[in-house]
Amino acid sequence: MKHAGGFVKHAERKSRTGTRLDPGPDEAEDDGLAAANPGGITAGGDSMQGISDIRISGLDPARPPRIRKEPYIDLHFCLSSQPPAAWCEDFNAQAKKAGLSATIKPEQGAFIDCWVRTPDEIVAVLERLKLSVQACSTNYIARIEAAAEAARQGNSASLARDGEQGRLNRIVAGLRYDD
Repeated sequence: MKHAGGFVKHAERKSRTGTRLDPGPDEAEDDGLAAANPGGITAGGDSMQGISDIRISGLDPARPPRIRKEPYIDLHFCLSSQPPAAWCEDFNAQAKKAGLSATIKPEQGAFIDCWVRTPDEIVAVLERLKLSVQACSTNYIARIEAAAEAARQGNSASLARDGEQGRLNRIVAGLRYDD
C-alpha cells in the first residue's frame, strides 16, 4: 500500500524465525508460489508466476534516507514481494558483478540495501537497480525452467528404461478416477 512520499507500508508479523513482512491489502495473499518447488515458484503455462512480478515498490518508511557525516547516504528500497533466498543470492552476485553497492539479505529478502555518495546519484542508482531486478528475475526463471525440463527429460528416460516397471508406471499414471 503506497503512502505519501511513495513509501510502501507492509504489515509485520512475528514468527518463530523473526519478523516477516506480510503483503499489503492490494497485494495477493497467495501469489502462486509453491513451497514444494526448489525455487518456490510454479509454472503458469509457459511463464513463471510471482517471480516475474518482483519490482522495487518504494523506500522503506522505517529507514528513510538520511545524509550522514560520512560521505554516503544509505538507501533501503522495498521489493513488491519477498523473493526466494536463491533469487536474493543471485541478485547479490549480479549486483556485485555490475559494480552496484546493493545487497539483499536472503533471510529477510524484502529490501535492497544500498548507498550512494550524493543525492544526485539516487535516480541513476534506482534505474540500475530496477534493471538488475528485472534481469535477475529473467535469469532465475530461465534457470528454474531449465531444471524442470531436465527433470522431465530424466523422468521420461527413466520410465522408458525401466521395462515392465515403466509400463506399469505409465498405466497407473494414466488412470482416471473421475468417471
